[in-house]
Amino acid sequence: MPSKKAERAGKPITFNSISAYMPAETRNYVPKLQAVKNIIAHADQYGVKLPAVENQPYFVTIGKTRDIDVKVAAKLAEMTLDDFRALNPQFGPYVIAGGNEVKILLPKENAEKFRKNLDKWPHPLSSWTAYQVTGTREKVEDIAAKFNTSPDIIRHANNIPARTNLKFGSAILVPKTAGFNQDIAPELVNSARIAWEQDAPATRLVSVPVRKKANVASIAKRYRVSVAQLKSWNSIKGDSIPKGTILKVHVPSRSASGKAVRAGTVSAVRGSSRASRVKVVMDKQERTSSKKGLVKSRNARSAKSVSTKKQAKPVKAQASAKKTTAKKRSSSKKKA
Repeated sequence: MPSKKAERAGKPITFNSISAYMPAETRNYVPKLQAVKNIIAHADQYGVKLPAVENQPYFVTIGKTRDIDVKVAAKLAEMTLDDFRALNPQFGPYVIAGGNEVKILLPKENAEKFRKNLDKWPHPLSSWTAYQVTGTREKVEDIAAKFNTSPDIIRHANNIPARTNLKFGSAILVPKTAGFNQDIAPELVNSARIAWEQDAPATRLVSVPVRKKANVASIAKRYRVSVAQLKSWNSIKGDSIPKGTILKVHVPSRSASGKAVRAGTVSAVRGSSRASRVKVVMDKQERTSSKKGLVKSRNARSAKSVSTKKQAKPVKAQASAKKTTAKKRSSSKKKA
């Protein structure tokens, strides 16, 4: 402590005596503050003319009754957006939500302008509302479609990373629409959270003909989708799928090896008793040509094999005949 050091040095405890033991910032700050005080208290003595300052607060707080956009609030107060945000940094960049207890800080003069302009404001005060995800997860693109806006606007307004999906319970800002024009509930403002996860790989829609009665769960398991997804894609209410149904299934557009899967049709092949097995016909023409080539190749190998066998039989017969002839000759010589 500077005072202790000055006392040990035998100096009086005054600012001038202990200033040598102070940090430079403190040593310079106090004289400046004292100088400002002296100038204000004795302005005439120093030849300074100061404007009259009323003995009242310069800033005042005002309440709100509805949600209001930050830009609208700044316009009503006749302030620049930067100045308004500097006085109210607790609000987000888009909307001032919450209950009536939420206060806006303004200079007294601007607060009076705010009240007068608010009474004459003919437009909606807020263009944003809240949307809460109620499913397991939801794509930002699907939410944007509901509110006639772009995914980029929603991601930017809520600071949501690209290529992510929102998880259950997430509350986000969305533009107001004709059917979704409510103010944001104060309790939602206090408990709002956003949770997301990485988006699943891109999918493509394929048609799956069911050749025999099948179970929803078994087909969902086969294609690695949820039962709820399969039912939603095909408007299925029960747990079984009748014969002849054409199912719509969203499957990954890339194979396990990472190579893109070519678009094609899907046909059912009889196999499992639980559900029809499915194979993808990648390209009919290539498949047909490859089959023809395969058949030709197989036929050629089969013909060659048969020809070899046919040729082998006479050779074996000739060898056997030669052995028999040799034995007969040997036997006849012995008798002679």
